[in-house]
Amino acid sequence: MSIMKILHIYHIYPALFGGASRVVYEVTKELTKRGHKVSILTTDAYFDDKNEQEYKNGNITIFRFSTLFSWF
Repeated sequence: MSIMKILHIYHIYPALFGGASRVVYEVTKELTKRGHKVSILTTDAYFDDKNEQEYKNGNITIFRFSTLFSWF
């Protein structure tokens, strides 16, 4: 089986509220267990460190960008 490079795009990561964000979290976790390279593109909403734009969480690379409006 070949290794895939996968990009998930979701507005909140990691899963804070359940539902769809939880599904993204669980699918991403399982794909990395299978050896795939997974990246996530997400916002900095509900994230304390607004300066951290790219970081790794285990085998997952997370890219954060600023939201346009503060209420999001």
